[in-house]
Amino acid sequence: MSNNENKLDNKIKSILDAIKDEDTLDLSNEVSDPEIIRDFSNLLDKGDDDHDGLIGAKLGHWTIKELIGKGGMSVVFLAERNDEQLNQQVALKVLPQGLASNNLVSRFIRERQILSDLNHQNIAKLYDVGVTERGVPWFVMELIQGQTILEYAKSHELNIEQKIILFKQVCEALAYSHAQGVVHRDIKPGNLLVTNEGVVKLLDFGIASDDEQQSLTMTGAIMGTPGYMSPEQAKGLNDKIDRRSDIFSAGVLLYKLIKDDMPFKAESISEISYKIIHAEPTLLGNTISADIQAIIFMCLEKNVDKRYASFKQLLNDLNAYLNGDVVNARKITFLGRSIKKIKKNPVLSSVLLLALLATISGVAYGVYESIASVKKVQLTKEYMTAAEQIKNKIRRSHMMPLHNVQNDYAEYEKDIEELRINIEASGVDNTGMSDFALGTAYQNMRFYDKALKYFKLAESKGFESSEMYIGLGEAMAIEWDSQKKIANKIVDDDEYKVYLEEAKVKYYYPAKMYLEKAQKGSVHQHYLKSKIALVDNDLDTVIDEALLDIEQNPWHYEALKIASHAYSTKFLNLGSKQGYDAVYDLLDLSNELLEKAIEIGGSDPSNYVNRCTNVSIEMQVQKLSNYKHIEEAYEKGLKYCKAAILLYPEAVTPWTNISQLHVTYADYMLSMDKDSVEYNQKAVAVLNEGLKVFKDEYKLLILKVRPLINLAENAIEQSKDPMPLFQEALQATKRAEELDSKSYQPLFEQARINGAMSDYFLDEKNDIDLAEQYITDALNAYIKVDEIRNNFASILNLNYTRYNLAEIKYKQAKVEEAILLIAISVEERFKAIPQRNAYFGHFYSVLESQIGLIEMKIETKASIDSDVELGAKMVNVVCAFDGLLEKQNQQLVTLIKEFLGNNWIKKDEFNQCLNKIQ
Repeated sequence: MSNNENKLDNKIKSILDAIKDEDTLDLSNEVSDPEIIRDFSNLLDKGDDDHDGLIGAKLGHWTIKELIGKGGMSVVFLAERNDEQLNQQVALKVLPQGLASNNLVSRFIRERQILSDLNHQNIAKLYDVGVTERGVPWFVMELIQGQTILEYAKSHELNIEQKIILFKQVCEALAYSHAQGVVHRDIKPGNLLVTNEGVVKLLDFGIASDDEQQSLTMTGAIMGTPGYMSPEQAKGLNDKIDRRSDIFSAGVLLYKLIKDDMPFKAESISEISYKIIHAEPTLLGNTISADIQAIIFMCLEKNVDKRYASFKQLLNDLNAYLNGDVVNARKITFLGRSIKKIKKNPVLSSVLLLALLATISGVAYGVYESIASVKKVQLTKEYMTAAEQIKNKIRRSHMMPLHNVQNDYAEYEKDIEELRINIEASGVDNTGMSDFALGTAYQNMRFYDKALKYFKLAESKGFESSEMYIGLGEAMAIEWDSQKKIANKIVDDDEYKVYLEEAKVKYYYPAKMYLEKAQKGSVHQHYLKSKIALVDNDLDTVIDEALLDIEQNPWHYEALKIASHAYSTKFLNLGSKQGYDAVYDLLDLSNELLEKAIEIGGSDPSNYVNRCTNVSIEMQVQKLSNYKHIEEAYEKGLKYCKAAILLYPEAVTPWTNISQLHVTYADYMLSMDKDSVEYNQKAVAVLNEGLKVFKDEYKLLILKVRPLINLAENAIEQSKDPMPLFQEALQATKRAEELDSKSYQPLFEQARINGAMSDYFLDEKNDIDLAEQYITDALNAYIKVDEIRNNFASILNLNYTRYNLAEIKYKQAKVEEAILLIAISVEERFKAIPQRNAYFGHFYSVLESQIGLIEMKIETKASIDSDVELGAKMVNVVCAFDGLLEKQNQQLVTLIKEFLGNNWIKKDEFNQCLNKIQ
């Protein structure tokens, strides 16, 4: 030992001698050399036993093969069974001869049956027990290949939740052994190995039943490993040792697992024992949840009656923490511990007093630099606890089966407001802690504006925590999205750029900064990285990081939700360019993750809002699979969207998605030659109802156009005037354009309306000039849309409109202009349409257009060779599709007959196709 260490050791011993604590003196007499307990979790044997001489020795049915390791309490060998009945490798442990005694030997023999009856997946199996010829006990255990629980947690970089799940296996093993009447008495990392599969194995029971008080883990009256002993063990009170002593040791283990430090630290057995008996454990600091600290400190209660009465109770609190429920141990909080420290007056030494003050300074998330008043601390603690309970209630509401959480929110908001008033009236909190707690509660209810207000207040008072930074980052990111929408309404480009840059400075950059700061000390590193990537619209990184978080935290449904959102966004982005059928697996993945999120967060509003959106998209994509599952998707969509409106009435998207469900179902009914009016009317009614709640909402206005056009076309079929419906649709697009001048959608919908009105005046009114005016307006609008949003859908719409204009030109006897328009229309569509059976309808339309083009050219005596060749090529492309319906095959045969019947092409050109479809 160094001189300084000697001085400290001597000083502490002198203090202990001065106090003359009989319990501590009994313990210090047991081990006089402090050097042997320098590492309290792994006592090294300093004996001179000839371990190598045991290699090859036979003990009972076992042959010793090699030395595995040695500790103060045992020497461990690899052994194999030698009776040829079973090929088995085991761990054979021999107690050092110096620790053996007649009493110990007899105990080994008596306890052999007790431990052999312990049969649990988390307890290493005891196979055999015996005594050597020299009277040294040995026992044979299951050979565990793995790391200690601390090594495993560190090497696998487990977060707090994962550590708790690992620790739960320890609790389950001990709950089982206690139920069998067996107390362990020596819980420490070295007695807990974790296999490569993540299974905890509990080793080295103290081999004592509940009604016996004799340990085999240390000599004399002292049981257990220093640092992990309970106060009653440290005092040598054998008659007081029971299952609650194991709970204390487990609390030390959990503390070490979470904090990578010990709750009681010292340089000698005398000092560590004194601290275990008298001192409060060191507080864990601001990065550890108050719930976890409360659980640990309830385990570490000095008074056995205040500890958990059983491991079942401890498991209940651990599960409550993981599920976001209220933890029973919260009534014994870490702040309460600091108050106990203030009230105590343990004038041990200047060294211990300074350590005590340093501990107090870290209380309550590292906020307090000093505690001037016990009352002030107590009040703040009560407010913080109350806010934490509200937060837990909110999460519990979200994790309950589907019910109307708005009723819950109303109660919680009353509780929050009452708490806020009480905090302000008391004037005790100038740290920002309570503001942070209030912000967290509001954030969990998705009241982001109120959450942002309180988080900012907390920050202004100097409060810091990972969770607050997450809240600030999320709130800023949401506001950044809102600001981008506002910017889109600005007509002037220069003003638009200035506004957007100012919004970036105010929201975009802070959102990223806060989320990056939140990563420090957070258990959700990957989740936070995915949130940052989402701010940057880097969807691949969002998915990668969120999935990594899910691997580590399978109960963290927020990560499931963000990954689902990224997949659905990718589906929409890629689908608009490649065809939605080509990337349908992305939507499947999105839905799969959302369903898992709903299983956990059964009443979280955002889960249902997102699922409602996905079903609406799924419904629209049904067109590409001939409405294969349309009925099921429609009913499912209505269920999810109605639940979303119930749970989150402030959200617009459920209203828009219900209207989309009705419109898509109307399209399906029309394809089946059934009346679609009812469903189009339902769509308009839903949108009008939504506009009462969200006045002038852009999305609701845009979505009114489609069902209004459908109803107008139905009115035409009924010989009714469609113009009021067309005008209502146009009025909606004009208002939407005023709200967002940068969007292509108002132009797109105006083009659609003008196209429908052109058809009406051409077919019903025979007004060719007015029809030409409307179709020209439609074409110009589609050209602008294509400039903004160039994808195959915009190309198709533009070129269908070209073909409609060509028909009008033909009727005006402007055949050359018509031929030119049709040729461009056919060529552009053929290049743009994905060559898959999902797009058969588009190819069929193009082929009909091509036949019309050939007929026009024949009429003008122009060459048709290249056009016939292109037509034949298109027929053979479509013919190669797999999975065409019988109706589609018949339509293809009709087109081929057009080519053959007019002698445009020889039958040989279509033989392969005809053989396939006939």
